[in-house]
Amino acid sequence: MDKMIFGELSQRLLGSTAGCREDMYEPDEAGVHALFTGFRLDNAHGDDPHYNYGEMAVGIYKVDDDGGKHVEWFNLASLIALARIGARSIIDDLHSIDSVKKTYLFISQNDVSKTWSVITHSDAGSPYSLQTMQNKNNAIEWAERWKYDREVRFPNEHVHIVK
Repeated sequence: MDKMIFGELSQRLLGSTAGCREDMYEPDEAGVHALFTGFRLDNAHGDDPHYNYGEMAVGIYKVDDDGGKHVEWFNLASLIALARIGARSIIDDLHSIDSVKKTYLFISQNDVSKTWSVITHSDAGSPYSLQTMQNKNNAIEWAERWKYDREVRFPNEHVHIVK
């Protein structure tokens, strides 16, 4: 299938699931319903279950205020192909990001208040203050706990403490 066909398929799919969450959690609460038909996983004959020779199809619809419904049919193999394109794109994006994200914790003293601040700055973001302490040892201890917790939760992230 070429990009034009997938573009048209994507537009119809997004239109028929409008109002749903991105992760499609609880589509029924957005009024979206589905029908299923077919017995062969193939996409040689298109979306319309009346003319696709038993290929599996999914019909997505919403019930109108007046009780009517328009069913938008999608060939299941084509939906799987579209999902695979999206999955491949996500995987490619993940691999193109630096395999290790670096985050720096700067521990510095405020000359006026004489307090110590722990400030974070990562490859992908702006600096912001995480914590203010009364003495340097407490700031270092807090930063080390934050570093440990962060690296456990995000194994591809390395936190460097700059004292």
